[in-house]
Parts: sequence; structure tokens; C-alpha cells
Amino acid sequence: MQKIGIIIRKGKIEDLPELCEIYNEAIRERAYTCHTEEFSVAERSKWFYDHSPEKYPLLVCEKDCKAVGYATLSEFRGGRQALSKNAEISYYIKSEYRGKGIGTTLINQLLRLGKELGFKNIIAVIIGSNKRSEELLHRFGFESVGKIKDAVNFKEYTTSLDIYSKEI
Repeated sequence: MQKIGIIIRKGKIEDLPELCEIYNEAIRERAYTCHTEEFSVAERSKWFYDHSPEKYPLLVCEKDCKAVGYATLSEFRGGRQALSKNAEISYYIKSEYRGKGIGTTLINQLLRLGKELGFKNIIAVIIGSNKRSEELLHRFGFESVGKIKDAVNFKEYTTSLDIYSKEI
């Protein structure tokens, strides 16, 4: 799929250094993930291989031959077979590309793929202060299904962990 000069495609192992840098940027920003320590490419390789187009896709947004964002469906509450029809959605965009429709495009593609793969619910878990993601999820019809107050503790601030769900 192409939009605003971008290409959305399946992730490749060659993307891992750029995907790792996108995620590490989110870690440094203290607003988009609960990890507080950056990852090396080697540390992130298991994460990459946990995603496959047949079960848990990883989509990459490419612009000018560079990864500028990505999104995944992942196992929700791993190892619990009764939850296998649910998947967790995650998405990360390089800071200079946010607000340009990339997140919208990635989520739209993953919801379509999730339905094709037979998932019933897509779950998003976000940091309570992440208003941009909250608005994006609401636009797609995700409903707030829970909030854990003061669950996220950074040195800089404390906020909630918010849970959203969408039946597909």
C-alpha cells in the first residue's frame, strides 16, 4: 500500500537496526513505552522472530528506502490458550514522521490482517499520558476497557496504564 510517499510492507530482518532505533527513540522519550533501558539489535532479534506474517505480523513503513515506523500484532498474555483469538497491537513512528498519517495507515492494515488471521479482539495497552495514541485508537473504534492508576513510574513522572479493545 502506498500513501504520502510511503510503502507499507512486511518486516525483514534487514530492518532490525532501524526498527531498534525507532523503539529506542520511544524509550528515550518516556511517553510511548514502559521500557526504560534501550535495546541492542542482538537483544531485539528474538522479538523480531516472534512475529510472522502467518500469525503475528510485523509491518514496516518505508520512506526513501528507510524504515520510519512499524506496527505489530503480538500474542496477548502469552501461553494462555483460551486467549488465542486476541492479539495486542503496538506501533512506533519516528518522531519527525508522526502526525502524517503513518500510524493510521499501519493500524488500518493490521486490523485488516488481524481479521484475516481470525482474531476476534485487538487490544492496545498504552501509557495514560499518550493522548495522541488515545485519539488514534478512538478514531478506529477502540473502547477503553481499563485503567491501572499510577502503574507507570518514570523518574520524570507517574501515569496510568490504559487498556483499549476493538472487536474485529
